[in-house]
Amino acid sequence: MTVDRYAEAIAYDLIGLGLRLRDVGSAHFSWADLYVIVRQSPRSSALARALDPEAVDWGMTELLLAEVADAARVANWQRSGGKRRDYPKPIPRPGVDDPDTTYGRGALPIDDMAAWLGWSTP
Repeated sequence: MTVDRYAEAIAYDLIGLGLRLRDVGSAHFSWADLYVIVRQSPRSSALARALDPEAVDWGMTELLLAEVADAARVANWQRSGGKRRDYPKPIPRPGVDDPDTTYGRGALPIDDMAAWLGWSTP
C-alpha cells in the first residue's frame, strides 16, 4: 500500500486527529507515527472505507446477525416441507462469492489459458 494511493483517506483521518499529512517527517509527527495510525485505523476510518468499501460495514455483529437470519430462513424452509429448488439463498457477505457464479462455458484451450496466466508456450 502506498501513501500516494490512499492519500486523501489518510489525510482525512489525520485531520480528525489534529494532524496533517504534510507534517510527516517532522519532529512532532514521524513516519513511525504515521505507520501506527495507518496500521491501527478502525473499521470506521476513511482509510478502511477506501481499502475495502464493501466490508467496512460488516463487523462481527453484522456477520452473526446474517448467520442467525440465514438459520431462521433454513429452519422455516425445513418446517414448510420445502423442495430442494426452493432452498433459501444466504444473505450475501463481503468477500464471499456466490456459489452459483460461473466463469465462462466449457474448457479453455491450453494456448488461451497460458496467455491468460501470462505463461509462454513452447
